This record gives sequence, C-alpha cells and structure tokens, in this order.
Amino acid sequence: MARGIAVTSAHSLNVGSAITPELLKLIAASDFVAMVLSGRGRDSIMYELGIARSLGKAAFIVLTEGAAPNEISGAYLRAVEDRRVADAGDDLDRFLRNAKAPPAILADVPDARTVDLSWASRELQHLRSGAAGNSRAEIFEDLIKRIFESAGADVTATDAPRNEPQVDFVVWLNEIAFEAGGPVLVECKLLRGGSGSVIKNAEAYVKRLTRAVEASDASLALLVFDHDRSHTPPSLFETPQVLSFSAEDLISTLEGGRLEKEILKRRRRAAFVRGDAE
Repeated sequence: MARGIAVTSAHSLNVGSAITPELLKLIAASDFVAMVLSGRGRDSIMYELGIARSLGKAAFIVLTEGAAPNEISGAYLRAVEDRRVADAGDDLDRFLRNAKAPPAILADVPDARTVDLSWASRELQHLRSGAAGNSRAEIFEDLIKRIFESAGADVTATDAPRNEPQVDFVVWLNEIAFEAGGPVLVECKLLRGGSGSVIKNAEAYVKRLTRAVEASDASLALLVFDHDRSHTPPSLFETPQVLSFSAEDLISTLEGGRLEKEILKRRRRAAFVRGDAE
C-alpha cells in the first residue's frame, strides 16, 4: 500500500519473453499503470504500455534514460536522473489527483464541460479600465489562475529564479492533459501598444517559452496575454510546443468547452507551417 492505493508490481509475476495472461489480467484490473522507462527492457515495457493504452488505462511514466518515444503520447511523462525516481513524487501525486482514462487513440475529441466565466469577462474589462494601477500584472496573473481553476484545473505557482526561463504556473486540466502528456506551462503577460508591438512582443515571449519547455518535462506551454487593442491581435508566432491565447479567447474557448479542440487544431497548424518553412 503506497499513497493510500494498493500496488501490484509486474516484477512479482513470472513474466517471460511474451506477455502472460496473468499480466494481461493485472493490467485489465488496474485503475492506471506506472512505469519506469530506462535503457533496459524498453521494448517489453512499451508493449505493455500499448496494451494498457488500448484498455483505456491512464499511464504515469518516469523516464530515466534516453529520449521519450513518440508512442507515449497520451501518458503523463516525468524525466529524472537515473536512481532518483523518488524525485517524481510530486508529479505522481498530481497524477493521482487528476488522472482519468484517456480517450481512444483514434477517437474524435469529445466536447469538454462548459463553464460560466461571465465574471472573468467583467473582471478583465475592469482591469483594462486602468483601475488596478501598478498592480495590473499581478491581478491579471491571479485572474488567469482563477479562470483555469474555475474550469476544474489543478494550478501550481512556480518559483523559478529570475535568470532562468520562467513561467507563472503549471496547469493540469483533464481536457488537455492527455494531449499534452501531462501538465501545461502557462505564462501571463500584459502586452500594450500598437498591434505590431503586441505581435512582436508575443513573438519574443513565445521564443522564451520554447526554451522553458525544452528545459522541462512539459511538451506544451501557453502564453496568455492581455492587450489594449479594439480587436484581438492575431497569433502569428506559434509552434507545436508553444501556443498563445488572448485572455478573451481563453475565456471563450473554456466557456464553450472547446479548449482541447482548439489546442489540437493550433498544434497541427503550427506543425504544418513549421514543416513548410523547413
């Protein structure tokens, strides 16, 4: 018994070169699977993961060696140094609080639950009126945090040193967790000036967030920004790893339960544009 859950290890079974009925029964009866992926026995572990995935089981994977294979899409991934698997404890706790079975691999993305965020739209307009003064950045960050929490997200503030690529918080939202392979990095910014200035600054922050993603275990980051334009500036600088949402776009997509579909669409579009550029 660990963390209040009953745990059975495949190592306690008589497992040979082929997966056994006993192991199949174990995977089928489990609520989720957790695996350590190293250089040893990787093929058999990936095969077992594929079976768990086909049975609709949520998966938590600790990577101790090598690059993450493409086949783990839809699993929560945490990379640690070899022999320091215990460092993934906080991530495992977050997984246990939030994990649910992923959608079928080829299934259409289901509509997420809708949520009333009319209060957030009112607070955003109040913030734009200038009433917050010099505290606007902090108030905006808190507003975005509460928006995600109202949509059912688990939000954890970060405390990165100022000389490192920094994000404001880490978000686990079930609707996007399995597309992103775990939680999402979020950075909040107030972008002011003409549309050209907003777009140029957004490009700089997307590049910075790309470095933050590359230095972390995350595969997706969101730049959530506010602006003072009459119309929302277009999101021209996106990559499959970093997407940008204006605050009103984030509110609208969460209210309509469309965030996962929007993220899927934008990541595919960004990958296509990037491929053309290369």
